[in-house]
Amino acid sequence: MQEHTNLVRLTNISMVCQNKKILDCINFDIVSNRILTLIGPNGAGKSTVARIILGLLAPTSGEVYKKPGIKLGYVPQNFHVDKLIPITVARFLQLYGKFNEKIYVETTELLKLNRLLGLSLYNLSGGEMQRVLIAQALMNQPDLLVLDEPAQGMDISAQAELYELMKLVKAKYKLGIFMISHDLHLVMQGTDEVICLNKHICCHGAPEEIQKQPEYLRTFGIDSASISMYVHNHDHVHHFNGEVTGDD
Repeated sequence: MQEHTNLVRLTNISMVCQNKKILDCINFDIVSNRILTLIGPNGAGKSTVARIILGLLAPTSGEVYKKPGIKLGYVPQNFHVDKLIPITVARFLQLYGKFNEKIYVETTELLKLNRLLGLSLYNLSGGEMQRVLIAQALMNQPDLLVLDEPAQGMDISAQAELYELMKLVKAKYKLGIFMISHDLHLVMQGTDEVICLNKHICCHGAPEEIQKQPEYLRTFGIDSASISMYVHNHDHVHHFNGEVTGDD
């Protein structure tokens, strides 16, 4: 039986900015050893929720509980690399906090970064950069990993590989994972729990339950349920640079 520790609890969280309601009475928990994905259309308030969880933004009302001493890891939606600052993947990963050789080796192996360690960050593909940013976030051994649109810009096969990778990270480190997405193609296959947000929580539950909810269908359109469950066959390998190997 899996054990889950409560990491974050949002209670009656509301956010108002310039007399405009951004969030309305948000309630949910984030626990260890579980992937929770927040989905919703653009402008639904997803990134605002993430910023509140990270402590970057204070809600207008409501309470945020965090486990005492909790360590957070964050993978941003956008990360700019200046080509005038040549830094290798290995050096980038060693810059964060107090360097731990054991964690460094474990993480680079788990995320399959060994062949990238000598490369410049500037020369990485989007998918490769995402893996590096995830590795960097894991260097501090976080209790909770927060990812803002981690699959943005990837094709559907690369997205599938990313979600499989998140399952491996969860299984190895037993941490909580909180992901934000507006792309429904793979979310339902890559998460334990889903929250559908449109300024308020429309529905919340297991993926197989959410895709049947009228609130979910109204928010995303009547065809959403037909595209959210993407089945990916693994008789081949999709590399994060877009290359496919192993097909007949």
